[in-house]
Amino acid sequence: MSVKITPIPQPRAAIVPAANSPFPIRVLPGVALCVAVTLAALALEHAEAALFGRAWLEALVLAILIGTAVRTAWPPGAHWRPGIEFSAKTLLEVAVVLLGASVSAATVLAIGPWMLLGIAGVVADFRKKGVATDYDVVVAERLANVLTGGEADLVDTVTEDQLLKLERQAFLAGVKDSRTQARVEQMLTTGKPLRN
Repeated sequence: MSVKITPIPQPRAAIVPAANSPFPIRVLPGVALCVAVTLAALALEHAEAALFGRAWLEALVLAILIGTAVRTAWPPGAHWRPGIEFSAKTLLEVAVVLLGASVSAATVLAIGPWMLLGIAGVVADFRKKGVATDYDVVVAERLANVLTGGEADLVDTVTEDQLLKLERQAFLAGVKDSRTQARVEQMLTTGKPLRN
C-alpha cells in the first residue's frame, strides 16, 4: 500500500510593480481601487435618492466614508500605494481645478469682458517674465474665452448651455493639440509636468 503525498500549494505573494515600472503601470492598481470606491459611492447616492426621494449624503461624503471603511478593514499594501497617492494628490488637484473652472452664466455676466482684459494682462506679464510658456498663453486664452462668455456682447445674456458649449470647445481644442498630448504623455510616463 502506497501513500501519495500532495504538496500544499503556497499562497502567491502580491505582485508589486517595480519602482522602475512605467508610471501608468505603477499607479493602475491604486487608481482602480479609487475608481471602485467612487463607483460604489455614486451607486449608493443613486440608491439613496431612489429610496428616500433625495440623496441625504452626497457621493463625495459617501466616498470618504467608504474609503475610510476600506482602509480600516483592509489596509492596502505597497501594491496599491502609488495609485492611491496619485489619486489623492494629482487627480484630486485636477478635479478641484476643474470644479473651480466651471462657471455659471451669472458669474460671467457679473464680471463681463473686463475679465478678459485682466487675464490677458496677467498672462502677458507672466510670458514677459518667463513664468509662462507660449503654450501656457494659448491655454490661458482658451480659458479666458470661456470665463468671459466667448463672443457675447456686454449686453447679451449668456446661458448655461452656451457656457457648456464654450467649455467643451476649449477642452476639445486642448485635447486635439499636440502640445497638450505631449504634456499628458510626459506626466503619465515620468510623473512630472512638461513646460512646452
